[in-house]
Amino acid sequence: KERREKYLARQQVEGADS
Repeated sequence: KERREKYLARQQVEGADS
């Protein structure tokens, strides 16, 4: 569960930076 949340948070940060 923790790994999936970290992956989701990283994707959200990447999308905002894009």
